Amino acid sequence: MPASPPMGMTQFKDFVYWIDSGTKTVERADKSDGSNHTIIQKLKDGVIVTDLMVFHASKQTGWNACGFNNSDCQHLCLSLPNKTNQWNFRCECPTHYELNDDGKTCKAPEKFLLYSVKNKVGRLHIDYNNHPDITLPIRNLRSVKAIEYDRKNNSLIWIDARQKDIMISQIDGLRMRVLVNHWLVDPRDPDSTTNPVDIALDPYGHRLFWTDAVTNVINVTRLDGTPIGVVVEGPQRRPRLLTLIAEKGFMFWYNSITQPSIERTSLDGDKSFGIVTSGLGDVKALTADPASGRIYWFDSYLSRIESVDATGSFREELIQLPSGIPVALTISGNYVYWADKKLHHIQRISKQRAPNKTPQLILSPLDYLSDVLAVGPLHAAGHPCAKNNGGCSHLCIALEDGGARCSCPLHLSLLDERNCGEPPTCSPFEFLCPATTENCFPLSWKCDGSKDCDDGSDEMLCPYCPRNELRCESGECLSMDKRCNGERDCSMGEMDELDCAPCSAEQFTCGSRECISNKQKCDKNVDCLDGSDEETCVMINSSLSGTNNESPSVSHAAVGSLVSIGFISLLVIGVILLVRRCPWNQGSTNGSFACDPVSNSYTFQLNHLGGEHSTQKYLSRHERRGGHIKSTNLHMCTSKSNGKCSGSSTAFHERNRPTGASSMSSDHVSSSNSSYPKETLNPPPSPVTERSHCTTEIYYTPAHKMNTSVNTGRSYRHYKMRNIPPPPTPCSTDVCEDSEPIPQTHHKHTRRKKGYAKVPNIDPVNVGTEPYPPPPTPQYLSDSCPPSPSTGRSCFNPYPPPPSVATDSS
Repeated sequence: MPASPPMGMTQFKDFVYWIDSGTKTVERADKSDGSNHTIIQKLKDGVIVTDLMVFHASKQTGWNACGFNNSDCQHLCLSLPNKTNQWNFRCECPTHYELNDDGKTCKAPEKFLLYSVKNKVGRLHIDYNNHPDITLPIRNLRSVKAIEYDRKNNSLIWIDARQKDIMISQIDGLRMRVLVNHWLVDPRDPDSTTNPVDIALDPYGHRLFWTDAVTNVINVTRLDGTPIGVVVEGPQRRPRLLTLIAEKGFMFWYNSITQPSIERTSLDGDKSFGIVTSGLGDVKALTADPASGRIYWFDSYLSRIESVDATGSFREELIQLPSGIPVALTISGNYVYWADKKLHHIQRISKQRAPNKTPQLILSPLDYLSDVLAVGPLHAAGHPCAKNNGGCSHLCIALEDGGARCSCPLHLSLLDERNCGEPPTCSPFEFLCPATTENCFPLSWKCDGSKDCDDGSDEMLCPYCPRNELRCESGECLSMDKRCNGERDCSMGEMDELDCAPCSAEQFTCGSRECISNKQKCDKNVDCLDGSDEETCVMINSSLSGTNNESPSVSHAAVGSLVSIGFISLLVIGVILLVRRCPWNQGSTNGSFACDPVSNSYTFQLNHLGGEHSTQKYLSRHERRGGHIKSTNLHMCTSKSNGKCSGSSTAFHERNRPTGASSMSSDHVSSSNSSYPKETLNPPPSPVTERSHCTTEIYYTPAHKMNTSVNTGRSYRHYKMRNIPPPPTPCSTDVCEDSEPIPQTHHKHTRRKKGYAKVPNIDPVNVGTEPYPPPPTPQYLSDSCPPSPSTGRSCFNPYPPPPSVATDSS
């Protein structure tokens, strides 16, 4: 016998069955003597059983009308006795269904709510006060995240957040399968994985749209599980929440970026623009109302439900919810429903604006609420995509005028009006119109102000429009002539009709009917299309100024003229100073030498590299012409007469020629047709170089003016302190060889500086009190080295300087 009191007891044939409340077991024993005591089953932990009954065919006797073919009842057949001891039957329907007039078939509810919690999906009748909620008989649900309903096939679609798959099943629990596998999504990438966030169903084309948190795209999949492809992707796009108005071919999605927004596109992702781009925090729920064309969302940062129309206009606040956190919104009739995960209940409120509205509690408590969905009647008869997806191979998109167009995902293009295929390959310098695949157009044709694509897509989403055009919300450029003309000319939005007359008191009405702020009038910037905001401003300013009747533009012109005159004056003064510092060559047509107006002496240019100064060309040319040979500067610098320079043929210095080099005798430096001997590789140095010939008076006293006594005038100053070229170097003590080539002789204009003393015959070796050794004496009478006709060089001469005398400066 049982050790504990039995919880329930029944008898069948020779045995008695009972539940032992102590051991939680189902047991039996012989009904006559209690023998054959046996434990049949042990109950699972947590299972509480209060009674026990045996059902067996041998215990069922008799017959009723429901025993044959369920009496043709679609769902339930109930057998009922009558007064004549005969059995009748009655057909009944499941909860929320209604019996049709034939008394046998049932009609599914036209309107109901589906809600999901962690491991089940429930259905709630719209008339929730008279109908209880039920749980759909779909087993093995876990971590249900979002739900959708296919009205045509009575199928439930949901996201399994644990497996990251999208599942589908009939509402009776049959034919459950994986619709989108998380590891096989993108047909272009077999190794791709996904993490679905939200789903939305096109009930007419039977296409499932869903967002992916891994790839940040919006995908489309057929209900048989075959993928269609990606319709939204790109930088600055992170789609998360999703909803559709399939009746008009619109798709709305929440872009979760740094500056969040709610975007609107067509079902193929085309014609994208933001309907809400500001005033958003963290959107937790998003839904659309096809009847009114409005979009509703809950912002957890602002703790309120708001709405806006499909063009982004007329934004309104519906209700403040400071304590709850709705995770899902849906629309049914005149009510907005939401599932509050924090407060564990479903509530609703009228979508009509009214003060002090109070939400109504529908169902509570519900732990782990994740979604709520309103299901309504489907009017597919008049929809252009309801029959065979409108004949489109991939996407059928309804248009606002009642028609439809076929389109493709991003990786495909229309091959004709209905079928998609691989697009032709265009070069990086070409683009393809979305509506056709026939031709590739040059990139320079995009955003050039001329529509080359049939749908005008090459002029949409352009970064700018020409100055005389208006940029619509869709990106297209519209002529300013259509601005404020009383008609909506932009394909999307009403940008061309915003801020148009009549204007408020704080605004100025332009002649072209626009409205601008009163502060923009007479601000020297044209804000009206016809410029009427700046037309009378100059006249008004002139009348107010009284004596000063010049316009601002005249004052600006006067200031500009004065600045220009000043600049030109400074430029002229600079040129004059430059000319005075470097006088123009006058003595030769080729500019080789000039007369110095200050020192009245010839000045040869240093480093003059003219063609006639090349030794071989120069000598041969003068031999042919019979003209005067230009010696390298062995002429005496004398005065000028009649404005022309004249030179003396007297040698400035005369020495013997111990090494056989050319002498400085007059026969070599006179004005005759004699010439120098041919070039030597290393001519001997000369005590006087070219540079000192024309500037001799700067350093020394000329020979014909020298007296025997040392001048007691101003002492020697270094050449760097007088901004003049370095002095010539006297003959070196090294052995003079005829091995140095004759370099090009170059001369530089110099001016005599007044106030300097003329120092005769000062031996540079004996000057020990000066900071620098004095220049060599021009009348050096040593015969150790003969003169050289070309030893003077300027500081820019490419040849090395000649050897210099060993000067004892210590």
